[in-house]
Amino acid sequence: AGLGVCRQGSVVAHFWIVLSVPSSHIGIVTGETVTRCLEGGFKWYSESVGEETADVDGYLFHLPTLFVSEIDSKVIDLLTASFDCYRYQKVVSSSPVALRGPETHRSSCLWHLQADPGSQLELRMEWLLPKCRDRLVVYDSLTPSDHYLITSVYGCSRHEDVVRVLSSGDWMTVVWKQGLYNYKDPFSLSARTWPQQDCISSVQLKELPGAQGTLQTPFFPSFYPPNTNCTWTFIMPSAAMGLALEFEGYELSRASYNQVCTQGQWFIQKRRLCGTRGLQPFCERLFLLANSTTVVMTSEVSLTGPGLQLRYSIFNTSDPCPGQFLCTVSGLCVPQCDGIKDCPNGLDERNCVCVAQYKCPEDSRCVDYYKVCDQHPDCPEASDEMNCTDGVECTDMTYVCADGTCLKKPNPECDSVTDCPDASDENRCGELSQHSYSFFKLIGFSL
Repeated sequence: AGLGVCRQGSVVAHFWIVLSVPSSHIGIVTGETVTRCLEGGFKWYSESVGEETADVDGYLFHLPTLFVSEIDSKVIDLLTASFDCYRYQKVVSSSPVALRGPETHRSSCLWHLQADPGSQLELRMEWLLPKCRDRLVVYDSLTPSDHYLITSVYGCSRHEDVVRVLSSGDWMTVVWKQGLYNYKDPFSLSARTWPQQDCISSVQLKELPGAQGTLQTPFFPSFYPPNTNCTWTFIMPSAAMGLALEFEGYELSRASYNQVCTQGQWFIQKRRLCGTRGLQPFCERLFLLANSTTVVMTSEVSLTGPGLQLRYSIFNTSDPCPGQFLCTVSGLCVPQCDGIKDCPNGLDERNCVCVAQYKCPEDSRCVDYYKVCDQHPDCPEASDEMNCTDGVECTDMTYVCADGTCLKKPNPECDSVTDCPDASDENRCGELSQHSYSFFKLIGFSL
């Protein structure tokens, strides 16, 4: 157990009691009944010194501070395994304070960090080895219970070199579990305190193009605290404008009735949304019915993640993406019919009108003619590489053989490959090479 010294000179003791409860009494013996039992026992000692204080063998106990909570048996096993490597640190500085590292001949270690009331703890974890199998687990409480889990990082090379996490209050527990034995410390720890930060903003937007500003979770880019509760109010310049909230590597989706949002819970226009970390940008577009709206982001569970940042802007609701295609899946404005599927569902490359380009019959994708018959498929079913020597309908973008046959292969003349049925594309190559100046028709290119 950990001991912390208060400013007033008193001692706060934290201890664990293991009770073996018969199966017939399971459900009867609870944290509440144990609390009443302990309080009843202390009251016998409180008659001479007052109702709130008990004198036991010269020690004065302040009874209102007695608190009992139930924890899982595996937490006791974890605490027992860490007793040989226990660290307590009172953190009062806003500058990072290095924590004493683990004893590498031990298999686990536990740190209890405490800040002054009203403060929050920031823990900085830095991996020092290129490879390891160690695990660091951080809890938002005095007890290492899964209910208070903030994050768990594993393996030196599988995560960022440096991770910063925040507590919601003045206690934090860190547990280390060794993977493979190392002669050197696989990581370093440091901690500092911050005053509690609120997350409330009101933004007045203007009729301007592009991003107008950013909003962030507290202590960004560190992990947002388990008690994060952000409220952002946006005031629009006119009713014809919509609000765009753009994220990098984070997206929102509608939450089901009983779904738990483990990576951030959002309330937007009376909708409950869950956030999910990813690799692609995402834009949440709001078509408003009033001149203002409020967006709320909370951490529904203690488990948190990297700090979140959003860019806000406005758009014309009648034409959200001038000259571009609105991808309804991601909310982004993307180029249309450029041969690249920017939307996950590929809608930006469907039903395209290909100007001076080859049109893939499979999905109407446009492919530059110089990519046709180049032995590298660009269409989903490689139709741009099929029938390269067969006759096709003659257009301004096809090559005409001496017998009148047209080929879709761009510039087949004198490429050492016979493409025309009468071989006319390779007949005059020697003659042409003898002249200093020759004129060729470029097929499939626009100059």
